[in-house]
Amino acid sequence: MRPPRTPRRRDAASLQPAGVFNLGDLVEVLPDEPGLRGAHFAAVVVGPSSKPRGYTIEYDALLESEGSDRKLRETVPARSLRPRPPPLRAPASGEAPAVHAAVDALLDDAWWLGVALGGADGAGKVKVCFPETREVMEFDAADVRPHLEWADGEWCSPDSMEIPRTMPYTKGMQIEVSKVEDDSVVAWFPAVVAKTIWKNNLLVEYTVSKSDGIALSEEIVDVKHVRPCPPQASAISFCINDEVEAFQGGGWWLGVITEVHPELKYTIKPAHLGVEVQMSQKLLRLRYDWVDGQWKQESQMLFVGHIKLEVDVTTLKLLFDL
Repeated sequence: MRPPRTPRRRDAASLQPAGVFNLGDLVEVLPDEPGLRGAHFAAVVVGPSSKPRGYTIEYDALLESEGSDRKLRETVPARSLRPRPPPLRAPASGEAPAVHAAVDALLDDAWWLGVALGGADGAGKVKVCFPETREVMEFDAADVRPHLEWADGEWCSPDSMEIPRTMPYTKGMQIEVSKVEDDSVVAWFPAVVAKTIWKNNLLVEYTVSKSDGIALSEEIVDVKHVRPCPPQASAISFCINDEVEAFQGGGWWLGVITEVHPELKYTIKPAHLGVEVQMSQKLLRLRYDWVDGQWKQESQMLFVGHIKLEVDVTTLKLLFDL
């Protein structure tokens, strides 16, 4: 399995003036394209370029093609280049990066941005998670380095940089975290933000109800996997084909109403299962999508008391605010 393979998100903390490089300068290439978010490829500057305005570079480890012994050359915009970070001192024996520190891990000829989870079992090993894909991998300590940002012509540690103002979540906030199967969201699980981790990552604690109390489990996720808790409405009856979320196993699972029964019971076809289940109204809620900072909901047929209403998003908002 590989670390993050989706487009790199940029924010105010990562934007910087285009650098000026000379022939032979040692650089890192930060591709701004799908599949390479968070990657840093070592390269050397071959010369300037006018189309696009930037530089021609030659990669240290990437070859032109499989079986070739010629190093790959590409022309990249100046904004995709930065100097190589300064060399690091050798770590002390058994020393591991601080837990939740931003690090780069060497994999597939590139340094990938991740979050350290501390030393792994066995000497000289470090666990790193990649919040974008929610994978956890183990690396030799020599293949993990502290992450540094090149900003305004200086190297900066994430510890010295402020969390971007665009971060919409704060410690203690009630949220929901997606469960993804085959690249599709199938459920949302209630959680609380335990910690914001530089730039766009969160340490979340899941709340799972148990007969003997509340148990919490943790995960570090990219903010793209998180949303606020959706609006709630009471005394709603549903219709066939309504898209809903059904509460099972500590999470809200996406599904569709396929049959309506007496006493406010419904048959649901979950998005992740081929088997239909019957559930009561109190375990169902309308499906909402969090898009560009707003809740989106298609028109729905609702029963309020004995009155059937067809309402749009604005009407629904008014109902929830009552």
